[in-house]
Amino acid sequence: MSLAASIQNSERNNLQFTIENRSTNTVSSTDFEIIKLKQAVKEFTKLEQEVGDFSTVYSRMISETHNLMAAIRKCQLAGMRREEILEFMNGPRRIYRRSHFVARVQDWVRGYPGDFETVEYICDGVNRVSDSDLLGYCVEDYSLNGRIAQQHRNKVQLQANQIYKICLEKENAQILSIGCGGARDLRLISDLLEKTSATFVLCDSDADALECARINLGKIADRCTFVQGKVPRVVNKLKSYGNFDLVVAGGLFDYLPERWIELVLSEIWQNMLNPAGKIFFTNIARGNPYNTLIEYFCDWILIERDEDDIKNLCRAVSVEEFLVMYRDTTNLTIISEITKPAFKENN
Repeated sequence: MSLAASIQNSERNNLQFTIENRSTNTVSSTDFEIIKLKQAVKEFTKLEQEVGDFSTVYSRMISETHNLMAAIRKCQLAGMRREEILEFMNGPRRIYRRSHFVARVQDWVRGYPGDFETVEYICDGVNRVSDSDLLGYCVEDYSLNGRIAQQHRNKVQLQANQIYKICLEKENAQILSIGCGGARDLRLISDLLEKTSATFVLCDSDADALECARINLGKIADRCTFVQGKVPRVVNKLKSYGNFDLVVAGGLFDYLPERWIELVLSEIWQNMLNPAGKIFFTNIARGNPYNTLIEYFCDWILIERDEDDIKNLCRAVSVEEFLVMYRDTTNLTIISEITKPAFKENN
């Protein structure tokens, strides 16, 4: 028997011994999953002693990350609360924060998750960890290049596509972006937008996000109105800027309870949308396999929903019949479009 197999058998026997020799007659599913979680954490923290080239360390890091994610998920299914699981996560979280990206997500640098600088970091996709810290470099690479990061970039591109499409279809198009951050979607197509007559209202709760957008939008910044405020209170303020041909809320609903989403959708539909106008929004999909990674390694908690949830939200404000849904290429994000009927011409 190989040394590795011998160690594995020894650990398995120790686990069985622990289970068979507890003072109680039976072991609950929670107890069993805690034991396995501890083992997964122990294996994960061995990464700090890992030596080898990038490929070796990266492969081990991904393997141990996925093993730990699976152990966390089983603890969730056994009914453990998040704070109970986090008690065992100090070592893995310490290792993961060697990634500058993960460290800022853990720390909520701007006081809230998913801040505009974090989104900028994801969209840039540049590994900012020195390769002299190979493990930290690998964590950063994985964090910025996995499907969960790609779905952010996909959303931004889809938003940009929608914006440019309406600008081509309608002269003097008016576009509202709620939770715009640094307006990365507009910046992707700023050169193209210069040739249109569209105007934009950009809304965010973070004044620095709006300033980032203003600085980086170039010439089209002069056609933008910047509005600071938090949903849902800011919606009444936004109504004063007229009606819109497109309203974008990319990622915003990942953080909002149902009653707030219903309020926002209802106000936009009834009071802020032109005939043939469109509401475009996204939501992280229920069953996201990266849930354990972003919540337990990174402190980034999202409200997951499925297609039925989105339909129920739209049904509550009587717009379900105008709803179209699809998913981005990672299959992690639900894209929703609600299009208002155009005026019918009189015969």
